[in-house]
Amino acid sequence: MSTRIDIKKTAYTDPKFRLYNNLHSDAARFATFREAQKQRELNAATNDAARRRVEKRYAEYLKTEKHGIFANCAAAERWTGFQDNADLYPNLEWRTAGDNDVRPEHAALHGLVLPINDPFWKTHTPPLGFGCRCELIQTDATVQRKQGYKKTTVPRGFDFNPGIEQKVFSDSAGYYTSAPVADVDELGKQAKAAAWRVTQKEVRNELKASKLKLEPPGKLKGKTIILSNSDIKNITGKNHDDPALRDLLLYDIQNVVKESTFVADGEEKGNEISQNKRQRHANYERWFYYKIKGYDMYLNFKKYKGKELYKLHAITDKIQKK
Repeated sequence: MSTRIDIKKTAYTDPKFRLYNNLHSDAARFATFREAQKQRELNAATNDAARRRVEKRYAEYLKTEKHGIFANCAAAERWTGFQDNADLYPNLEWRTAGDNDVRPEHAALHGLVLPINDPFWKTHTPPLGFGCRCELIQTDATVQRKQGYKKTTVPRGFDFNPGIEQKVFSDSAGYYTSAPVADVDELGKQAKAAAWRVTQKEVRNELKASKLKLEPPGKLKGKTIILSNSDIKNITGKNHDDPALRDLLLYDIQNVVKESTFVADGEEKGNEISQNKRQRHANYERWFYYKIKGYDMYLNFKKYKGKELYKLHAITDKIQKK
């Protein structure tokens, strides 16, 4: 997955922050389903020569698929910009590369101008296929409809808007439709775990040896909370509905904390946790939950027993019962 977004310097409230995570996660999904399809074909091969042909074919596929992923990621990022400037430039114009390699069906769309909210763009946002070099230009020019433009065909996997759906390929892509129904859920779980492994490693390496001072508002205002390397390892090691996004929030954690809202606190009893976890929680006496601005997630702070010492214990999607 390739994107121009520098996630380390992108504010967590910026729409591109969530876009980056969604594209990253979907690229992991595509890679997981792709590898499963390849493995099925390798398993069906009857001899070494046949297996070599499968490996060679998929190596060639990868070159083309990478270009498709790069192009769709770029289209998704551009769409975010279109939305930001829609008040000034409400329309989009189709432009081709203007040479002899342009597909005739795409050449017929050159100069097409439609409103940004026109349903056509939901299924016909370039690239429309591997190798397509067409693009959309934001404009305030008058709407210009082309004869028969709605009948333009789109290859499987490209019949969507990457910016709206925030994916690298649509659900009609071959690797998705060819997967056995019984395998789909398990492959989805594998993809989620793969995206998590990548972000976990990157975040831990980037913030290694960091000691970040956190300044929560509300009940913990004025408390000194230091986020250490061991805290980061602990937070990124916990399960979560979207662990990759949770880990990425650590890049902007000081602002995440500063702009959060206190929602609940209580005594740490450990009644509803396992004996193993209860032992680890023995050092804590109180917990504090803060809602993260713009996300269905919470910061969970813990206070140490008998000390004026607080830790960011977790970034979670659930609030502990009192």
